[in-house]
Amino acid sequence: MPRISVGAAPADAQRLVDAWVEYLSRWTWDWFVTLTFREAKHPEAAEKVFRVWISKMNRDMYGPRWSKHRRGVRWVRAQELQRRGAIPFHALLGDVSELRRLSWMDRWYELADGYARIEPPGDATAVRAYCAKYIVKGGEIDIDGELDPPPPSLFPLDGW
Repeated sequence: MPRISVGAAPADAQRLVDAWVEYLSRWTWDWFVTLTFREAKHPEAAEKVFRVWISKMNRDMYGPRWSKHRRGVRWVRAQELQRRGAIPFHALLGDVSELRRLSWMDRWYELADGYARIEPPGDATAVRAYCAKYIVKGGEIDIDGELDPPPPSLFPLDGW
């Protein structure tokens, strides 16, 4: 899974966000998700809760052998950094249109003891830009699931 964390100079920030918006536009996204935790969590613990939540979705849709068949939820997750130590996630999820949003909000609460807001993306470009902006704020973006076609290089290395 690619993980990208970059702090950008203000002059380059908009170009970087635009590149991410263009990249994320390659796929259809069914849900825009904001996930919180009631208490501060270590980043690795927060990531594990998120992965368990996604794994449960995959099991519900594709059965227990979902990963062997290279099927699953497609997702891009931005990790926001907050001063108080809490980690909210903002994510775009694809291939989840058959799932009931309210059920997965409840499942997040059971797993994370936190709040989940799940909605269809309204203005798709605005939602992609919202997720992408965390990369220029020093946050992280994680990508996983069946992303086809493979991602292009956002930062090509000339002469390699």
